Amino acid sequence: MLIACYLPVIAGYGYHLATPIAGYALTGFFGPVVSLIITIGASNVAGATKKTIMAATTFVAYTNRLRDEIELDEVLRDKIAFDDLTDKQNPFFRYVL
Repeated sequence: MLIACYLPVIAGYGYHLATPIAGYALTGFFGPVVSLIITIGASNVAGATKKTIMAATTFVAYTNRLRDEIELDEVLRDKIAFDDLTDKQNPFFRYVL
């Protein structure tokens, strides 16, 4: 898995030398922060079921916020309304809390 993370850095190395290396260095901070946010939120409640629900709610709120930031055309919503798309493929899909 780590080797796969190096591939974009190696591919972009010849164009702008500092940019891919700086970008790769910054990606290491994303994973621990997200997992800590979910863990800290879940640690504030007692019980396995409540911890699971808290972690899932944090994830759902995060994905809904990401989708809200994307500007989408309402005409596209009508075009794909009856397509058989998954929640990842459909940009208009929102999880219900």
